[in-house]
Amino acid sequence: MHTLTDLREVTITETAVELYYAFQAKVLIRSPQEGTVQVQFLKVTDWSEEVPEPSYSVLLKEFLPLQAEERENEITVSIPKGRAVISKVPFGIRFFNETGREVTRSADTAAYQFDGWKSRISFQFSGDERIYGLGESDLNQDDVRLNHRGTIRPIWNKHLPSPSRLMIPVIYSSEGYGLFVDNPWVARFDFGVEKEDIWFYEAEGGTITYYLFLGQELKDLVSQYVELTGRPEIPPLWTFGYLQSKFGYKSRQEVEELAETFRQKRIPCDSIILDLYWFKKMGDMCFDRIAFPQPEKMIAGLRGKGFHPIVIEEPYVTKESRLFPEGDRIKVFAKKQNGETYLFPFWAGESALVDFTDPLAKQWWADQHKELIEMGIEGWWTDLNEPEVHFPDMVHHDGPAQKVHNIFALEMHKSLALAHEQNCPERRLFIMSRSGWAGSQRYGVGVWSGDVESTWTDLKKQLSVALSMSLVGLPLWNSDIGGFKGNEPSPELYVRWIQFGAFTPIMRPHGAHQNREPWAFGEETEKIVKNFIEWRYRFLPYIYSCAFETYRTGIPYMRPMVMEVPEDLNCTEICDQFFFGSNLLVAPVLEEGATTRKVYLPEGLWYDVWTWQSVEGGRTIEADAPLDRIPIYAKAGSIIPTLPVMKHTEERSWDEMTIIVYPGWNGEFLLYEDDGKTTAYKRGEYRTTLFSQKNLDDKIIVNIGAGTGFYPEQVEQRTYHILIPGVTASEVRMNGKPVHSTKQEEGCLAFTLEDQSVKCEINVEIVIK
Repeated sequence: MHTLTDLREVTITETAVELYYAFQAKVLIRSPQEGTVQVQFLKVTDWSEEVPEPSYSVLLKEFLPLQAEERENEITVSIPKGRAVISKVPFGIRFFNETGREVTRSADTAAYQFDGWKSRISFQFSGDERIYGLGESDLNQDDVRLNHRGTIRPIWNKHLPSPSRLMIPVIYSSEGYGLFVDNPWVARFDFGVEKEDIWFYEAEGGTITYYLFLGQELKDLVSQYVELTGRPEIPPLWTFGYLQSKFGYKSRQEVEELAETFRQKRIPCDSIILDLYWFKKMGDMCFDRIAFPQPEKMIAGLRGKGFHPIVIEEPYVTKESRLFPEGDRIKVFAKKQNGETYLFPFWAGESALVDFTDPLAKQWWADQHKELIEMGIEGWWTDLNEPEVHFPDMVHHDGPAQKVHNIFALEMHKSLALAHEQNCPERRLFIMSRSGWAGSQRYGVGVWSGDVESTWTDLKKQLSVALSMSLVGLPLWNSDIGGFKGNEPSPELYVRWIQFGAFTPIMRPHGAHQNREPWAFGEETEKIVKNFIEWRYRFLPYIYSCAFETYRTGIPYMRPMVMEVPEDLNCTEICDQFFFGSNLLVAPVLEEGATTRKVYLPEGLWYDVWTWQSVEGGRTIEADAPLDRIPIYAKAGSIIPTLPVMKHTEERSWDEMTIIVYPGWNGEFLLYEDDGKTTAYKRGEYRTTLFSQKNLDDKIIVNIGAGTGFYPEQVEQRTYHILIPGVTASEVRMNGKPVHSTKQEEGCLAFTLEDQSVKCEINVEIVIK
């Protein structure tokens, strides 16, 4: 492969450094935001120059001013919060963070190489450097883990053979840098397989543009990536409830009986999801009115009971679909070389593929959602959109299949966003998608791990996949609870998967022609499952506040141990337990028949949320895990708001809240509230309330700040039930006055502050016996 050696010219401007290598390439170095360096390689000759492709992912913004100092064979480029040092001949580059520490450097003589369409960037490994990120790797392989070093990871989204591979070219290093390659073409990362001390990214085509993030910790790096590609939207509140699905509910009668059973059994549920049976032919985008007569009334009835319907859709239109003739006439499908619609055999029937890279196709598909939106459909399930079947000789508006394949799902997401923008602009968009790309998070997209097997092995692998996906800007993740295919899960496997799913951003069972309802596995299983679904609803204020943090910073709901406690080297490879938000450590049970499991607790004091007992960390413990519970620990200093149990998220307001204060360390929690439905939060229509605790030798001081901000129909008064584990008080005072409702409840101090104005600050002093 060619390397950059024949330097002809260096140009330095206020915002860029440009190096021109004759008959080879032009290199541009710029900075789009603090702590981020953009490096772009354009192939050139004396008579032509490659034109950079527009980005599908990076939000357009101006480049920041930089300072460049040129010496004999070096150029030092200083940007806010970092610098890059460029070697001119042969081209090489080193990166330094704001403390002056070198975090990475390009491989000697191989910083950039190319041969024809193919291009490669290479970097030097540093010692025991670890690599995180990338998203969902192949579950059919044995090396499904957080640290990708020693692996080859292809960047080509696919689902056959199932389950999903959803790989986004963004990585994070334990050395304190991240890197996003803004290139959609088929590519691969080699993390030390070809050469043990070198890692490289190699693309089969397209412009190589990468963004290198300089930071200290994983949280900083993830935030920089999200700032570059877009913030994850706050989903509708109801999406954090329990969502019931299976393949599939076949009739209106079955759906309505299902909804009624949930309400009769008082098992909380917020959505019923309709799989392929809601339409006649794939691509119809309308209800089968024989199986689902008068669907408008069905949807209205479901919504009246607090259910938010979701329907599946695919990018394929069968030749027998009602929409095929029009789509073929206006040429919105992928084409043959001669311009004709590319028809091909497919399991749903002879089909065409909607070309979402074509603006006309985006609009045409968006138009098909108008009637469904008016009917009351509130969520969209985009399936098969890798796309599942994609022939290499297909021609698309934006280029060949090899170029558009990876961004195909993103372009489909943009079509649904267009449908909302034109028909219900104030309503939040929620898309549950099997594939995606950098930037999909801007469109309310959550992803799931595809058609996983109903096995303990696949359950174990879900944790690594979830945590890696959380790091690449798509934190709204879930798996098919119970597994999608294979033998029906045992009641034990279903319970353990439900327990894990209760602490993922979306809680959704799903199975292929098998029941996945809470009552489908016997009375004892139903009791346990109901309890965990109720837990989910009680913790809605905590989860929803995490959604606000994710929106502001990109920091995900599910967090690898190494993200939350980066200073603890014991956490670098742990992927069978995780943090849910910053306060809860969750350790799902992943072994058949297990009633205990090992849990690593970092340094500090921790509380078992089931027993209120405190445990010293900095060690691995053997935690009890009978079938009706999994180990969950709250760290000292945590403050966790919870609600009474409800049937669905709209049943009650947040006018009564239990605040659990875990003592032993100072801490705080920011409660977030908004209308739960509209995009008004983007205009600042929301309220936050800061809870804090201060631990002294003889007292604990709990402060509930005055609510900040406003949104229509907000709660003006609230009753707070305060629980403080492991504390016995001689006196409790609120704003200097005694609180007489104090009592001891199973190892907790409990008291109530009734009908408090959310506009007023509350100061509670607990004098410890």
